[in-house]
Amino acid sequence: MKDTNLIMTTATRKLFPTLGLAICMFFAAQVAKADNYVFSINNFGQVGNLGTVTTTLSGNNILVTVSTSPNYVIHGAGVGFNTLPGFTGITIDTINPASIFSADLSAHNFDGFGSFADSVASNQSTAQARASNTNAVSFLVHTTTVGGFTNANQINDFAVQIAPLDANNPNTGFARSTLDVGVNPTGTVPEPASMLLLGSGLIGAAASIRRRRAKK
Repeated sequence: MKDTNLIMTTATRKLFPTLGLAICMFFAAQVAKADNYVFSINNFGQVGNLGTVTTTLSGNNILVTVSTSPNYVIHGAGVGFNTLPGFTGITIDTINPASIFSADLSAHNFDGFGSFADSVASNQSTAQARASNTNAVSFLVHTTTVGGFTNANQINDFAVQIAPLDANNPNTGFARSTLDVGVNPTGTVPEPASMLLLGSGLIGAAASIRRRRAKK
């Protein structure tokens, strides 16, 4: 019995590093739920990236954070976005700053970049946005589709009405997002099914150890 216990203890110790690695991979997958985009295309002759968008999976919802590059502001139509096909019943809340932006769930044309189904619109004119340096907004997007959102990239198409902060620069217009490949080389994150499979494997391994101990 003593030798058997020793063998079981040794086997268990050998299994622990594998379990530990699997657990680390599991929680790393849980964290890796964000995608990053840049406003790299615009229709008013500006050069370079005019801002960034980060989408983060929060439960079954997606948190969207938009920031302009220094010396640009958001105004007018604000930020428009499209979800992937199949998601319905879109709602928006937790808008910050709520004193400037509000949810608009009707489609709008962002000049030069087509129609965007939903948006957070600004109540500021260009002059007002410049005066308050309104350069960021965040909001939470929900869907009534069964299961909700499962991946941050299920909202991946954005446009913004934007203007230079400098009032002496008369150029204003719209910009559209593209995936920031420098931050997201593959643009993918682990699917929930993969994480469920990993979790099931961990549970199975633990149960196997308990059964072996019980038989001895």
